[in-house]
Order: sequence, then structure tokens, then C-alpha cells
Amino acid sequence: MRILRPLLISAVFGLLGLGAALVFGQPEDLLVIRKLSVRTLGWSALLLAASFLCGGLRVRLLAGTLGYRVRLPSAVRGHILGLFSAAVTPSGSGNAPAIALMLTRDGLDKAHAWSVALYTGVVDLLFFAWGVPVALLTLKLTGHLPRTPWLLGSGLTVSVLFIALWYLLTFHLAATPKLVERLFRWRPLRRYRRRAERFTGTLTETLGRLSATTWSQHFSLQALAVGLHLSVFAMFSLIAAELGLDLPVLPTLATLFLVFVLSHVVPTPGGSGFLELTLPLLLLPERPAAVAPAVLVWRLISFYSVFLLGPSLGGAALARRFSGSKTGPQPPAHTSVKR
Repeated sequence: MRILRPLLISAVFGLLGLGAALVFGQPEDLLVIRKLSVRTLGWSALLLAASFLCGGLRVRLLAGTLGYRVRLPSAVRGHILGLFSAAVTPSGSGNAPAIALMLTRDGLDKAHAWSVALYTGVVDLLFFAWGVPVALLTLKLTGHLPRTPWLLGSGLTVSVLFIALWYLLTFHLAATPKLVERLFRWRPLRRYRRRAERFTGTLTETLGRLSATTWSQHFSLQALAVGLHLSVFAMFSLIAAELGLDLPVLPTLATLFLVFVLSHVVPTPGGSGFLELTLPLLLLPERPAAVAPAVLVWRLISFYSVFLLGPSLGGAALARRFSGSKTGPQPPAHTSVKR
């Protein structure tokens, strides 16, 4: 199967990270996983479902801004397929193309679908930009800011980088068509110039519409981003408590957030290896091996589960598209249900 290779690559990096953390302890440390109850696993599944729901609501809200009425199950399915694609690509770069593919299947114009998919990343950029200083401040005020200078320096650097990217993507898209025009003057690309200019023009105009939305909608998008990620981080705290780890909630959530943000600049698929190694070392520096089992269970549920959900949900939907099925969300508003 095509997903087997990226799954193995991701699993290898993850196991290497966990193995490095377990070097500080004993192999028997993993046996603590047997303490997990069905109740905790059930709550973890509900938190994962809540995260998926927030992601689907975000896609639906953005599509609605452009006049499309995408059904919530279809939006959630697109979000999950995006997570799957991000999990098998370096630094999660495959997220937007997968969402755009699903939205195109659901009836959106190609440029509009790409605009919605790309803007989900813009929303996350803004969330990461203000979330990193908040997380660092939380660690400072609670006395849990690690003495390792790389975390503070890396966190602030990434925050500034995300603010810059968000600003460029939100307020300076007008230069994009000119850049595309110059690029497609190159002889091998000249034949595609007119099509590329048309697509880029529509994409730029649509992204501008999404950026110019109301403040209440911007707030709603940020609230959904918080719910999307906080649900997954809360899952770790729940699992860690079940396994007997006495980790303070707020510093733990702040550390999870920082490491998660930094994993986006790590070239391994889905940050595999980096998360598994860094979290135990930061959360419990004196006994990182004690945290490794919780990290393992958390990653299995929150990350590796998309290797099952993504192909099954997204793959089935795409198969119905190519077989000519009419199921899916309602047609785009600009053709029949204009608002």
C-alpha cells in the first residue's frame, strides 16, 4: 500500500525518539501502560473527536465566507484527510493540498478550494504567533520555564517568523500575480502562463476576501483553532494523570504547545522523533523515561490514528467522486444558492 512507506518512516522516527528517552530509564517503564482504563481511552477518543469537529467547523466557516454551504461531515472529512497528508509530509506541508482536493471534490471552484485550504494555515499562523508568547509567559509565571536557552530563543524566533508570514499572507498578496507573471515568462512555462495567471488572480482575490472578514469571524476562527489544538493537548494531560504522572496542568499544556509549534520546522513527517524525544526531556528532565509511555499512548491516539482515519474517510470520498456519485455537500452558492 502507498501509505505503508510514510507510516513506517514516521513510526521509525517516533520510536527512535522514544528509544532515546527510554535510555534514561528501563525498558520495563513501558509496562505502566497497562494502568490505562477503558474510561480514559474513551475520553481521549472524545477529545480527538472534538478536535476534528473544530477543524471541520473552521473549514465550513471559511467556505461559507465565500458563499458555499459545505456540510459539516464533509468539512470534518476534509480536515482529517488534511491531517493525514500532513502526517506523511515534511513539516506538515501536505495539509493544504489535501483539504483543497477534498473541497474541490465537494463542489468548490479550484481557486476557492485552495484559498480555504491555505487560509486554515493562515489562521494557525496567527494562533501560533500569539500563543507562543502566552505559553512562555505561563511557564515563567508558574516557575517552570526550562533553563535551556534554546527553548526560549527558538520559541520567540518562531513566533516572529509566524507573525511575519501571517502579515504577508494577509496584507501583501497583491504582489503575487506579478511574481507569477514574471515566473511564467520562462519559456518552458510559457504555455501555462494564461491559466496560471487566471488561477493566481482568483486565488489572490479570494484570500483577500477571507482576510477582510469581520472581527467577530476572525475571533471565531481563533477560538476554533484553540479548541482544535487544546483538545489534543488536554488528552495528554488526561493520559499522564492516569499513568500516575504528577504534572501541573498549565505548564504541561504550555510545554506541549511550544514543542508542537517547533515541530512544524522539523523536516521529519509530522514532527516524528522530535516530539517523542523533546517532550519527556522538558516535562520531567530528571526522569524522562517516566513520561515516555504517556507520550507513546498520546501519539498513537492523536497522531497515528489518522493513518487509519485519513485513507478510510478521505479515500472513500474521493473514490465516490471518481465513480460519479452525487453524494456530498450542497452545490456552491455562486451557482444556485447565492447568499
